[in-house]
Order: sequence, then structure tokens, then C-alpha cells
Amino acid sequence: MYYKIAKAFCDAIEDSGHSVGIYANQNWFKTKLTNDGFSAWTLWLANYGNNNGYNNWNNELQYNPFNHVLLHQFTSNAKNGVLKNIEGISSSNLDCSYDHGLISIFVKDSQISENKSFHVGDKVKVKANSKWYDGQSIASFVFNNEYEIIQIDGDRVVIGVNGKVTGAISSSNLY
Repeated sequence: MYYKIAKAFCDAIEDSGHSVGIYANQNWFKTKLTNDGFSAWTLWLANYGNNNGYNNWNNELQYNPFNHVLLHQFTSNAKNGVLKNIEGISSSNLDCSYDHGLISIFVKDSQISENKSFHVGDKVKVKANSKWYDGQSIASFVFNNEYEIIQIDGDRVVIGVNGKVTGAISSSNLY
């Protein structure tokens, strides 16, 4: 149920040309937002630990649903911790998050080098005569279709249609 609602909302936002993401605490990701379809979006995880105002995990995620968390909100008490010396912030309950790659998603393609940089949600095609990431041959009809990027891990890109995985391929084999 939650996935269908999120998909309808996120599709509408993306169709209007904006990036989207899903924000939830660790309990929600573990118990309610469990559909693999959530891996298609940037995830923002709220996990405070002891909430003492500091990032007690040395910027390492303790939980990463779908291996897709790009922003970790580690406290709601930052004014008493990492931001205690910042003047002009009157709120004692100030959230603070650590970026695990989110900012790079919002950099416009024109600000990136001339090499094509892919992002989750991009529409791509597979170059003729390519092979899957594991070296297996690709059926010829695959080269004629458009796919959506579902996940990126270094050079390994998972592509599919309507949230269903077609395969994993090297980014150099996409355009």
C-alpha cells in the first residue's frame, strides 16, 4: 500500500521535472517501506542513536535500506552538539544530516564534466553488442528499448521497466 501511494506521488513530481526522495525513520523503513520499489528513489534516513547532537557513527551508516540512503539525519539536537557554536540559530531542537551523495544528484548535468553522468530515474538505452555486467550475452531486442535506471553502484547500473529489473550493466554500455 505505501509503495503504491509513494509511486503515484513520486511519478507526478518527477514528471514535472523535479527530483524526489523518500524520508522516514529506521523503524518505518524496516516495517512499512519494505517494497523493493523504494530503491528507485533517493532515501533520507532519520536515525538518531542517542541523539546527543553529534554524529556518533563517524559518518558511516548503521542501516541502509536498499543500499540507497544518500542522506542520514543523525540528530534533532544539533544546536547542543555539532552546531552549538553557530550564532543566530535560536532553535534548540535543530536537525542535522550527513550527505552520503545527495548533493551530487542535484548538480545540473551542465556542471558535470562532458562525460555522461547517470542518475537513478534516468531513461537510457543499451549500446549494441554490449554484454550484461556478469559477461552474459544480451538478447538483441534489448538494444531497441528504453530503460530506467533503478540503481547505481560505481560502474554497475541496474536498469528496468516500470520498476522491474531487466539486468545489471556497465555504465559505459549505456547512452
